[in-house]
Amino acid sequence: MWVKWAVEMADEFEPEFDALREDVQTEILALSIVLEELAHSWGGLMSTRSRALAMRT
Repeated sequence: MWVKWAVEMADEFEPEFDALREDVQTEILALSIVLEELAHSWGGLMSTRSRALAMRT
């Protein structure tokens, strides 16, 4: 069984993100979708801390 990852933008990053060119923003958003879809297959590569945090949610 795997847990679907949710990629979220931290509030602190939003002004920096907004200042990026539109094509860069698009790439970041596209990669976040890929990460959400594929991250579960990397489960064995997660750090112990990441695994513990994921278990809390």
